[in-house]
Amino acid sequence: MMRNNSESIPPPAPKVQSVHRVLRLLKLITSRGHLTVTEAAEVLGVHPSSAQRLLSTLVTDGFAVQDKQRRYLAGPEFLKAGQLLAGESLTAKMRPALEQLYSKVHETVHLATLIGTHIHHIDGIQDTSRSLHFGYRTGVVLPAHITSSGKAMLARLSKEELDQRYLSDPDNSAGVQSPKEMEAIYRIVAATRQQGIGLNFGESETGVVAFGQSVGLVDGQRAGFSIAMPSARYSRDLVERFRTQLDATIAEYWKSGA
Repeated sequence: MMRNNSESIPPPAPKVQSVHRVLRLLKLITSRGHLTVTEAAEVLGVHPSSAQRLLSTLVTDGFAVQDKQRRYLAGPEFLKAGQLLAGESLTAKMRPALEQLYSKVHETVHLATLIGTHIHHIDGIQDTSRSLHFGYRTGVVLPAHITSSGKAMLARLSKEELDQRYLSDPDNSAGVQSPKEMEAIYRIVAATRQQGIGLNFGESETGVVAFGQSVGLVDGQRAGFSIAMPSARYSRDLVERFRTQLDATIAEYWKSGA
């Protein structure tokens, strides 16, 4: 006697509410780049104190970090999990090139990846040889359109790819909601292409100047390098100098058979 199919298939397991909420928070941090306690509470429909406890747990376990504005960003363990899925760690693969870049410029350098409309700083080398130096950003997530490496990576995308990233995500990092509002992104991309380098003059952090270049697709991930320094040490001749050194480092990376 055949059994009814509905009897042979077990009912779906009930959700563990706390786990479900934590996973939702991780998804939100990934799509938005950062999350506040208030935003988390609104999305989950819980009291802010409950949202804060969940976010604090993510911080304790390394899956989230807090920035100076007390927003929650993707933490090192969360980023590491994504890298492991891709096989060899991207940080390990790119570390020699990052070290080579640092040896040329002796300023703080970072490796970042483009995820959606945000960049994730996944590795870096901080220069501390001067009394005035730029801090370490590893683990920090920022909007791509206000960062040097983010601009450089966006400049490698077609108009269709840009539209897909921003217009398909209502929580995109630039707050773009319509094709008309994309004009600001197009202007940033056009300027970056013309300059041949991504430039950030205090857009992501006051008092900091950064120079970025796209490495291209590495194991399916868009990666980029950046050089950051206090604006007090900036001079116009550095744009050409750093562009040349970024381009040379990237060319050497691909020439090595990466």
